Amino acid sequence: ALASWFLLSLTSRDDMSTLLSVSVIGMLTFMDSGENLFLLIAGWEVMALPIFYAFKEIRPSVTFFAFGELSTVLLIGGAAISGGNMDNLSETSVILLLSGFLVKTGITPFYGVDWLPLQEGKLPHSLSSLVSATMTLMGIYGALQVLQQFSVPLPVSYALILLGSFTAFMTSLYGYVSDDGRASLAFSSIENSGSMI
Repeated sequence: ALASWFLLSLTSRDDMSTLLSVSVIGMLTFMDSGENLFLLIAGWEVMALPIFYAFKEIRPSVTFFAFGELSTVLLIGGAAISGGNMDNLSETSVILLLSGFLVKTGITPFYGVDWLPLQEGKLPHSLSSLVSATMTLMGIYGALQVLQQFSVPLPVSYALILLGSFTAFMTSLYGYVSDDGRASLAFSSIENSGSMI
């Protein structure tokens, strides 16, 4: 993220470096949230909202915003059920939190109509690399935080393994046949996220 910010600040003559700086601040807040789920969600939103403004066209920004807000609604639901603290997680809150994090990473079934790769291709190069590399990994990081606090039942573990495996397989095929280099980068990021799940 810092390398993208540095490159963007050197090459950009508009407000992209400011947007990237705000997104990096959101990532740092997200990672430093500790047990507080509401601070984690605030960092999640601060990280994602500047990317919404970076799109030059309406349709990609609305699609990105819609999936981002779906993720946020799921996270708020999980946080509300647990009282905003990671120590009070229940099965329902864990499922909502994991779903919220997996929406942002593009894991099956949330890569659906290729929303993440198609939208990333419309971003400036430095922001595209930020979304590919770091924003998707923030979803994995959030899911790991939840999984460390709550012992997940075996069927949920198997479901995560199947989703991750299917995502890794399908997105590697999509990336292989893609003609767009930035879409291939996005598919590769989703494939790596699927492998990590």
